[in-house]
Amino acid sequence: MFLIFAALLALPSPAQVLLYSETELDLKGKIEPPAGVVKLILQSEQEDAVQLRECLQDKGLRKNATGKFFIAKAIQLNDDGLTDYFVRPSLEPYCSAFYGAHLFRYWFVTTYRKNGKILYKIMLKGGGDGVRILDKVSNGHHNLELIVLICVEN
Repeated sequence: MFLIFAALLALPSPAQVLLYSETELDLKGKIEPPAGVVKLILQSEQEDAVQLRECLQDKGLRKNATGKFFIAKAIQLNDDGLTDYFVRPSLEPYCSAFYGAHLFRYWFVTTYRKNGKILYKIMLKGGGDGVRILDKVSNGHHNLELIVLICVEN
């Protein structure tokens, strides 16, 4: 009995999930991302920005309302004391620009200061069926689990 107990103490503890998001799951504690974050994402996704403008027209929204098509969660990706963001397309209003057959696109954006200004940088962008931010840290950043389901037909 003592040997089994000692072996269990030596096992690594499972990581705690700080944030989980999947294609059709809304974010708890969501916010609209800062305008600078939305602008950065649209600059990096120029082909999809055209489709996003069409969604704005279809929904009767103004050009400056693109942020409504995204939701974010304020998070800490590193230890610099500045707020970082997990950003994904919103479920409502919905725009297919950043969705696929069963997946959604997402961006991890960090905040930094330069010459007294707040700026943003996309640290990782991807797409899949789900994503998790874990409490474990490697190289100064929280570990991520990126989930992609593969369907195989017989």
